[in-house]
Amino acid sequence: MYKKLTGSESGLIGNWRADESYVSTTVNDYTIPSENGTIVGAVAKLSSGAPIGDISIYSYLDDYTGLSLTLNSPGGDKLKVNKIGNIPHGVHLYRVNSEPYSTLVVNDYPDYYFGVFTADDALAAKYTITYTYSFSNGVVDAVNEIDAELYKRIDGSINTWTNLNALLNTTTDRLTKKNISTRNEYIFNVKAPNDAKGILSETIASENIQLLIYPNPSSEKITVQNVNPLLPIIISDINGKIVLEIANENQQITYNIDVSNLTNGVYFVYQMESNNNYTGKFIIQK
Repeated sequence: MYKKLTGSESGLIGNWRADESYVSTTVNDYTIPSENGTIVGAVAKLSSGAPIGDISIYSYLDDYTGLSLTLNSPGGDKLKVNKIGNIPHGVHLYRVNSEPYSTLVVNDYPDYYFGVFTADDALAAKYTITYTYSFSNGVVDAVNEIDAELYKRIDGSINTWTNLNALLNTTTDRLTKKNISTRNEYIFNVKAPNDAKGILSETIASENIQLLIYPNPSSEKITVQNVNPLLPIIISDINGKIVLEIANENQQITYNIDVSNLTNGVYFVYQMESNNNYTGKFIIQK
């Protein structure tokens, strides 16, 4: 339950995950022998919010008094869930053994993250998490430990992470947060000295390259200038959820985009590469 297929399950004929990228037309089959496919025609791709990991543990009880769920990780970190309140139908703790597709706002993180899914009853479940980090996770050391943080997002359909503001204890190597409500995903992060990797926020880092967007506000179409012709153009809503991705196959530096299907609100346009981030913001007003 709540686990990805490995491709080696008995009787499994095909396993097409369709998670190669937003712009790739390849769809790999993870069974053996593989029957890979190619997407033909225009297909809208969305990130899934399903709480699915490479490993998952869970409990369905009438009384959660004294119960705790704990998962370790390949890097030595572990996440514990306890003090579960409001009597949910069930609680799942899962771990994804890869980096999230989007790492907006986080800076230096392991190549895995955790998630907690609560099957709520009449009230949203509440619980405490304790993240115990290891100095072998490839991220934290004795110097930067003071900058260790936990970031969260509701699920994989959300493009940006936010600081959980967990309590750091460098003596026990732990980050703790009490009274969390309902489901979330969690990733360990060591912030940069000036938090420079934060892209999708009201205070965009100064070294980012500004995309020029007009008209702004808009109701139907926008024009984006200063586009990197080699990178896809991504649009997300104010919560970080990707609503549109354009491959820019013609390698244009000025791009006209139809935004008539978007609802009123604030949206972000960005392109990402190793050395530069191209960012901009516009408003839909109808």
